[in-house]
Amino acid sequence: MPIRGGAAAIVLFAAGIAAPALAEGTIPLDWAFGNKEGCHFYLTGKADTKRMVVLTGDTFTAYTTGCDFGDLVSEADGVFTIEAVCSSLGRPIPGDEIVIVSHGDAGYDVVLKDFGRWGPLGRCPDKEEQVLTL
Repeated sequence: MPIRGGAAAIVLFAAGIAAPALAEGTIPLDWAFGNKEGCHFYLTGKADTKRMVVLTGDTFTAYTTGCDFGDLVSEADGVFTIEAVCSSLGRPIPGDEIVIVSHGDAGYDVVLKDFGRWGPLGRCPDKEEQVLTL
C-alpha cells in the first residue's frame, strides 16, 4: 500500500523531533539541578527572585552570575573541574575554571574559586507545577 505524501511528511517530522530534551553536556547530568527559584527559571525562563541558582550539563546560572562550560579538565570521585567563561553583572570573573562537586542524591555544589559557592542544588522536577509546590 503506498504512503501518501502527507503521511510521509508527518513521519519525517515526528522522527525529527524525537531528540532527547537535554543534550549531552560537559558534565554528565541527566537534567537540571537547582534551588526552587532556579528550577522555576529553568522550566519557564522567568527569573522571579535574586535567589535563583541552576546547573545544567553546559551552564551554571545564578541571578547575577553565569558560566558557560568549555572542556572538562578533570573528574575524580564526583568532583568535576571544568574550563569555563564566567561573568557577574556583565563583568568577567577572574579565573577560567569552575568546580562541580557531586553529593549523590543530595545534589551538587558549584564552586567559583575566590568568588562563591552554591549548593547543594537538587534535581529539578520535570513539571512547573511540581516546582511551585516545593
